[in-house]
Amino acid sequence: MRRIVRGAALVVGGSLAITGCGVDRTPRQQSTVGLTAAVLSQKDLPADFLPAEDQEVFGRVEPRDPDCRWLLALADLRGLRDVPQTHSVFYRAAPGATLAEHVVALTPAQAAAQIQSFKQAAAGCPAIQVGHHARRLRLHRTAMNLAGLGKDSFGVRYRQYAGSRQLTYDIVMVQDNDWLLVLTQPSVSDTHHRATTEQIAVTALRILRADGAPPPVSMSPTP
Repeated sequence: MRRIVRGAALVVGGSLAITGCGVDRTPRQQSTVGLTAAVLSQKDLPADFLPAEDQEVFGRVEPRDPDCRWLLALADLRGLRDVPQTHSVFYRAAPGATLAEHVVALTPAQAAAQIQSFKQAAAGCPAIQVGHHARRLRLHRTAMNLAGLGKDSFGVRYRQYAGSRQLTYDIVMVQDNDWLLVLTQPSVSDTHHRATTEQIAVTALRILRADGAPPPVSMSPTP
Protein backbone atom coordinates (compact mmCIF):
# COMPACT_ATOMS: atom_id res chain seq x y z
CA MET A 1 0.00 0.00 0.00
CA ARG A 2 1.42 3.37 -0.93
CA ARG A 3 1.92 5.96 1.75
CA ILE A 4 0.29 9.37 1.32
CA VAL A 5 1.28 12.24 3.61
CA ARG A 6 -0.20 15.67 4.11
CA GLY A 7 2.92 17.58 5.20
CA ALA A 8 5.10 19.63 2.89
CA ALA A 9 8.89 19.59 2.97
CA LEU A 10 9.93 23.20 3.37
CA VAL A 11 13.48 24.48 3.52
CA VAL A 12 13.52 27.06 6.29
CA GLY A 13 16.52 28.65 7.95
CA GLY A 14 19.05 25.95 7.12
CA SER A 15 16.94 23.03 8.27
CA LEU A 16 14.24 20.97 6.67
CA ALA A 17 10.89 21.29 8.42
CA ILE A 18 8.11 18.82 7.62
CA THR A 19 5.02 20.91 8.28
CA GLY A 20 1.35 20.08 8.07
CA CYS A 21 0.24 22.77 5.66
CA GLY A 22 -1.87 20.81 3.21
CA VAL A 23 -4.59 22.77 1.45
CA ASP A 24 -7.48 20.97 -0.23
CA ARG A 25 -8.29 22.70 -3.52
CA THR A 26 -11.99 21.90 -3.75
CA PRO A 27 -14.29 21.59 -5.51
CA ARG A 28 -12.65 19.60 -8.30
CA GLN A 29 -14.02 20.64 -11.67
CA GLN A 30 -15.69 18.08 -13.96
CA SER A 31 -13.47 19.09 -16.86
CA THR A 32 -10.39 17.65 -15.10
CA VAL A 33 -11.85 14.20 -14.40
CA GLY A 34 -9.98 12.68 -17.35
CA LEU A 35 -6.65 14.28 -16.48
CA THR A 36 -5.46 11.70 -13.96
CA ALA A 37 -3.21 10.04 -16.54
CA ALA A 38 -1.86 13.41 -17.69
CA VAL A 39 0.10 14.20 -14.53
CA LEU A 40 3.19 12.69 -12.97
CA SER A 41 2.89 9.41 -11.14
CA GLN A 42 5.29 7.71 -8.75
CA LYS A 43 6.83 5.63 -11.55
CA ASP A 44 7.98 8.83 -13.29
CA LEU A 45 10.16 9.88 -10.34
CA PRO A 46 13.15 8.50 -8.41
CA ALA A 47 12.23 5.58 -6.17
CA ASP A 48 12.66 7.59 -2.96
CA PHE A 49 9.73 9.92 -3.79
CA LEU A 50 6.40 8.97 -2.23
CA PRO A 51 2.87 10.37 -2.84
CA ALA A 52 1.64 13.32 -0.76
CA GLU A 53 -1.59 15.29 -0.55
CA ASP A 54 -2.11 18.43 -2.59
CA GLN A 55 -0.80 21.44 -0.69
CA GLU A 56 0.72 24.90 -0.87
CA VAL A 57 4.39 23.94 -0.62
CA PHE A 58 5.45 27.53 0.12
CA GLY A 59 2.52 28.22 2.46
CA ARG A 60 4.71 28.79 5.52
CA VAL A 61 7.54 30.62 3.80
CA GLU A 62 6.99 34.33 4.46
CA PRO A 63 9.64 36.53 2.80
CA ARG A 64 9.71 40.17 3.83
CA ASP A 65 9.99 41.39 0.26
CA PRO A 66 6.54 41.85 -1.37
CA ASP A 67 7.74 40.66 -4.80
CA CYS A 68 9.07 37.46 -3.23
CA ARG A 69 5.78 36.91 -1.41
CA TRP A 70 3.95 37.47 -4.71
CA LEU A 71 6.26 35.02 -6.47
CA LEU A 72 5.58 32.22 -3.97
CA ALA A 73 1.85 32.97 -4.04
CA LEU A 74 1.86 32.54 -7.83
CA ALA A 75 3.82 29.30 -7.47
CA ASP A 76 1.18 27.93 -5.08
CA LEU A 77 -1.66 29.06 -7.39
CA ARG A 78 -3.21 31.28 -4.75
CA GLY A 79 -6.05 33.12 -6.45
CA LEU A 80 -6.57 30.36 -9.04
CA ARG A 81 -8.60 27.92 -6.98
CA ASP A 82 -11.88 28.45 -8.82
CA VAL A 83 -10.68 27.21 -12.20
CA PRO A 84 -10.40 23.58 -13.42
CA GLN A 85 -7.16 22.06 -12.17
CA THR A 86 -5.53 18.81 -11.15
CA HIS A 87 -2.46 18.11 -9.03
CA SER A 88 0.23 15.54 -8.36
CA VAL A 89 2.37 15.94 -5.23
CA PHE A 90 5.25 13.87 -3.85
CA TYR A 91 7.80 14.08 -1.06
CA ARG A 92 11.24 12.71 -0.24
CA ALA A 93 12.08 12.20 3.41
CA ALA A 94 15.88 12.42 3.31
CA PRO A 95 17.25 14.71 2.18
CA GLY A 96 13.94 16.51 2.34
CA ALA A 97 12.03 17.63 -0.75
CA THR A 98 8.48 18.26 -1.91
CA LEU A 99 7.61 18.09 -5.60
CA ALA A 100 4.26 19.54 -6.67
CA GLU A 101 2.82 19.50 -10.19
CA HIS A 102 -0.28 21.56 -11.01
CA VAL A 103 -2.16 21.52 -14.32
CA VAL A 104 -4.60 24.43 -14.57
CA ALA A 105 -7.19 25.10 -17.27
CA LEU A 106 -6.87 28.69 -18.53
CA THR A 107 -7.36 30.40 -21.86
CA PRO A 108 -4.06 30.98 -23.72
CA ALA A 109 -4.28 34.68 -22.84
CA GLN A 110 -4.83 33.94 -19.16
CA ALA A 111 -1.96 31.44 -19.06
CA ALA A 112 0.38 33.93 -20.76
CA ALA A 113 -0.67 36.63 -18.28
CA GLN A 114 0.05 34.30 -15.37
CA ILE A 115 3.55 33.58 -16.69
CA GLN A 116 4.14 37.30 -17.29
CA SER A 117 3.16 38.05 -13.68
CA PHE A 118 5.58 35.32 -12.57
CA LYS A 119 8.38 36.90 -14.61
CA GLN A 120 7.70 40.31 -13.08
CA ALA A 121 7.70 38.90 -9.56
CA ALA A 122 10.95 37.02 -10.18
CA ALA A 123 12.60 40.16 -11.59
CA GLY A 124 11.76 41.99 -8.37
CA CYS A 125 12.96 39.16 -6.14
CA PRO A 126 16.74 38.65 -6.52
CA ALA A 127 16.91 36.72 -3.23
CA ILE A 128 14.51 35.07 -0.81
CA GLN A 129 15.39 35.45 2.85
CA VAL A 130 14.17 32.65 5.09
CA GLY A 131 14.61 31.87 8.77
CA HIS A 132 15.38 34.20 11.65
CA HIS A 133 18.45 35.69 13.33
CA ALA A 134 21.40 33.27 13.41
CA ARG A 135 19.48 30.75 11.28
CA ARG A 136 18.70 33.28 8.56
CA LEU A 137 19.59 32.36 5.01
CA ARG A 138 19.35 34.21 1.70
CA LEU A 139 18.56 32.02 -1.30
CA HIS A 140 19.79 33.80 -4.41
CA ARG A 141 18.04 33.73 -7.78
CA THR A 142 19.68 31.85 -10.63
CA ALA A 143 18.57 30.85 -14.11
CA MET A 144 17.32 27.41 -15.08
CA ASN A 145 17.99 25.55 -18.33
CA LEU A 146 14.52 25.08 -19.81
CA ALA A 147 15.56 24.44 -23.41
CA GLY A 148 13.47 21.27 -23.48
CA LEU A 149 10.26 23.14 -22.62
CA GLY A 150 10.02 25.62 -25.48
CA LYS A 151 9.48 29.36 -25.66
CA ASP A 152 6.24 29.39 -23.64
CA SER A 153 8.00 28.53 -20.40
CA PHE A 154 9.77 30.34 -17.61
CA GLY A 155 11.50 29.08 -14.50
CA VAL A 156 13.65 30.31 -11.67
CA ARG A 157 15.80 28.69 -9.00
CA TYR A 158 16.73 30.15 -5.63
CA ARG A 159 19.60 28.44 -3.84
CA GLN A 160 22.09 28.74 -1.02
CA TYR A 161 24.58 26.45 0.66
CA ALA A 162 24.14 25.40 4.29
CA GLY A 163 27.25 23.51 5.24
CA SER A 164 27.74 20.62 2.82
CA ARG A 165 24.17 20.80 1.58
CA GLN A 166 22.38 23.10 -0.82
CA LEU A 167 18.93 24.52 -0.19
CA THR A 168 16.91 25.10 -3.35
CA TYR A 169 13.52 26.53 -4.31
CA ASP A 170 12.59 25.68 -7.91
CA ILE A 171 9.55 27.04 -9.77
CA VAL A 172 8.69 26.34 -13.43
CA MET A 173 5.66 27.50 -15.45
CA VAL A 174 4.78 26.26 -18.95
CA GLN A 175 1.86 27.22 -21.20
CA ASP A 176 0.55 24.41 -23.40
CA ASN A 177 -2.52 25.46 -25.38
CA ASP A 178 -5.34 25.84 -22.82
CA TRP A 179 -3.29 24.43 -19.95
CA LEU A 180 -0.83 26.01 -17.55
CA LEU A 181 1.68 23.54 -16.10
CA VAL A 182 3.30 24.61 -12.84
CA LEU A 183 6.06 22.61 -11.16
CA THR A 184 7.55 23.54 -7.78
CA GLN A 185 10.22 21.82 -5.73
CA PRO A 186 11.73 23.10 -2.47
CA SER A 187 14.53 20.65 -1.67
CA VAL A 188 17.79 19.87 0.08
CA SER A 189 20.60 18.54 -2.10
CA ASP A 190 23.75 16.64 -1.18
CA THR A 191 26.45 14.79 -3.11
CA HIS A 192 23.99 12.02 -4.00
CA HIS A 193 20.83 14.08 -4.56
CA ARG A 194 20.59 17.06 -6.89
CA ALA A 195 17.57 19.11 -7.88
CA THR A 196 16.41 17.76 -11.24
CA THR A 197 13.32 19.93 -11.65
CA GLU A 198 14.16 20.85 -15.25
CA GLN A 199 14.21 17.21 -16.36
CA ILE A 200 11.08 16.41 -14.39
CA ALA A 201 9.30 19.37 -16.03
CA VAL A 202 10.18 17.97 -19.47
CA THR A 203 8.73 14.61 -18.43
CA ALA A 204 5.59 16.25 -17.03
CA LEU A 205 5.00 18.20 -20.25
CA ARG A 206 5.55 15.10 -22.39
CA ILE A 207 3.00 13.16 -20.30
CA LEU A 208 0.47 15.98 -20.52
CA ARG A 209 0.79 16.15 -24.31
CA ALA A 210 0.84 12.37 -24.82
CA ASP A 211 -2.35 11.96 -22.84
CA GLY A 212 -4.11 14.16 -25.37
CA ALA A 213 -5.99 16.06 -22.69
CA PRO A 214 -8.98 17.78 -24.30
CA PRO A 215 -9.47 21.51 -23.84
CA PRO A 216 -11.55 22.25 -20.73
CA VAL A 217 -15.24 22.51 -21.59
CA SER A 218 -15.80 25.40 -19.18
CA MET A 219 -13.14 27.45 -20.97
CA SER A 220 -14.55 27.00 -24.50
CA PRO A 221 -15.96 30.15 -26.13
CA THR A 222 -19.73 30.42 -26.24
CA PRO A 223 -21.12 29.92 -29.81
